This record gives sequence, structure tokens and C-alpha cells, in this order.
Amino acid sequence: MGDMMKYAVISDIHANKFALNALYKDLEKKNVNEIICLGDLVTKYQYPKEVIDEIRKTAKIVVIGNCDYNVVAHDTFEYTRKSIGIDGIDYLRNLKHSDSLIINDVLCNFFHATKNSLDNMFNPLFDNSNTLYKDKIVTDYHDMLIGNMPQVNFVGHTHQDYVLKFIGNGFKLRNYIYGTKMYFSKYDKAIINVGSVGDNISIIEKNNEYIDVLKPYFTYAIISGDFDYGIEVTLEKVNYKRALKKLYYDLKKLKKEKNIPVTNSHYKKIEGSYNNMCGVIRKKVRGKNE
Repeated sequence: MGDMMKYAVISDIHANKFALNALYKDLEKKNVNEIICLGDLVTKYQYPKEVIDEIRKTAKIVVIGNCDYNVVAHDTFEYTRKSIGIDGIDYLRNLKHSDSLIINDVLCNFFHATKNSLDNMFNPLFDNSNTLYKDKIVTDYHDMLIGNMPQVNFVGHTHQDYVLKFIGNGFKLRNYIYGTKMYFSKYDKAIINVGSVGDNISIIEKNNEYIDVLKPYFTYAIISGDFDYGIEVTLEKVNYKRALKKLYYDLKKLKKEKNIPVTNSHYKKIEGSYNNMCGVIRKKVRGKNE
């Protein structure tokens, strides 16, 4: 038999301790042995210190994300820097850009955005040319590979999960069902975006503008090498409704106390997502009662 370990690959927690707690409960159910974190532990939400403290205790591998780097490099992130202190800033500063493991003969690479950049956006699901990210778009899959050898690479950054596999002479999007096993051998090339734990979004068009809406679930990946050759990967989907409710009411309380550490746009995103979720729930209840 191969590698008996089960690895959870997570990304983009963004100081959301409620989502992280929901993740830990799911990992316990699925008997995961090790955690690999692809960065962006901080910014956007209100618990950066708590998230860093937990990840330092539980993750085997942690690589740096663009938001982690920004907190280290810029004094403007006053709330986060004050919350995590010098020790937290030093921890983020010393994170590597990428890391790798060989699992059951399969080379697995782990980085946040692309192999050389923390900011560039590789997203085969969505055309970002009309968004704030238009100057950071990359479309060449070579930006997502480290060398030309077979490899299965795990990334985050876009907050949207996908699986690309090299077939014939190029990468093709692979359809999958959450929780269903996908197999990769030591001869395969693949790029797997694990989504976001703390800020898992859909991008929708409204009034000729693109806006982010939080999904009522978040995603991450599990890698297992517990068979004769290669690895199996599942993309896992975790219900986020209870954690989203906690996040919203916590932010609402902080806003009332005029101590809100997130931008107004992020608060509106949470508020809109929560109200949308409650509207869907009420609609289902009314339909059932009728």
C-alpha cells in the first residue's frame, strides 16, 4: 500500500474563525491527518490572530498569500498588524512562496496564486477583463507549473474551485462532484484550485457590474495515497450557513460599537449574502407549509 496519510489542502481563510471552526469539525469527521494551507490567513474579516494561532498549531505546511504579504509590507493594515503583533507579522514574513510533497510517487506542489506571483490571477472559470483584476490576469498554464515534469499542483487565490487536467496537448476543465474521488498518477499534470474556506464566492453580474456574493458553503481538497499507486483527490463541500450567521451577527455587533475592522464593501457582502440565505430559507419554509 502507499501513503496512509490523508492531507487536507485549504486556502484563503481570511481571518474568519467561524469558517475555520466549521472546517475543523469536518476534518475530524473525515479522519484527516495533516493540514496544508495555501495562504491568505488574514485580512477581510475580524479574527486574524485567532486564525494564525490555530494554523500554527495544526498545519504541516503553510505558504504565503498575497494578503499575508500585504500585511507584512504595508502599515496601512493597522487593525490586522495590531491584532497579530510582532510575532504574527514575523510568522507571516517567514512563510515560503511554495512547498511540495511526494505522495505515493506523485509530485504535489503547493502555492497560493501562480508559481512566481502572489497577485496574478489564473482563473479558467471567469473572464476578469472587466474587473479590478484585469491587469493581473495570466492565461498561460506554464505560470501554474514548476518545470515540465508531471505534477499535481494545488492553488487558491481566486476563491473559486476548479480542476484542470492535461489531456492531449493542453489543459481541460474536468467535471467533478463534491466528495467524489478523482485519481492522478505520477504521469499526470493537473492544477487544482481548492477554493476558499473563509470567503468562498460566486461572481454575478448586476446592473452591468460584477459583484461578489458569499456561497452558503465553502470548499477544500483532501489528498490520499492509500492504495497501490498514485493519489486520489476529492473536493469537499462544507455547509457554511451556521458559520455565516455567526460571522454576520458578530460583524453587526462590532459595527454598532463602531469597532468594525472590515471594509464597508465586505460588510455589505456579508449582509447581502446573509439576507439572501435567509430569504431562500424563508421561501422553502413557506413552500413547505403551503
